[in-house]
Amino acid sequence: MIGGIMLSFFDFPAYKKNTEEVTIMLIAEKNSNGCARVVVQSPMTVYEAEKVRKEWAVYLSDNCKTGSASGVSLNLKNVSACDITGVQLLCSARKTAALNHKIFRVSEASEAVIKAVYDAGLEPDKLFASA
Repeated sequence: MIGGIMLSFFDFPAYKKNTEEVTIMLIAEKNSNGCARVVVQSPMTVYEAEKVRKEWAVYLSDNCKTGSASGVSLNLKNVSACDITGVQLLCSARKTAALNHKIFRVSEASEAVIKAVYDAGLEPDKLFASA
């Protein structure tokens, strides 16, 4: 309760679900090291997490259905918002890639992603480097 007004968690603008349809990924060709180059075109927040995770999993799984893709190179320069869930997705993708002997790296990241990584107590250069 603030000033006699009862507010719920979802009354704050930062937590309102984005109701617009967004394109999660644009897949480009494989790059020179055989990685699928993926451009993320949406926020990376709790609201998009499941869809983003499912799409990334295709490139990082042991039985990758993308032919001979050796992993994924993410371009996050167009990510407009990122929260701790987005950072967790990045950490999980990196770990999954390592377990499946795949390459994982971030080629570019927006200020929103970099800030969220710092806010989580991590170093972007270490998280984004090739694994």
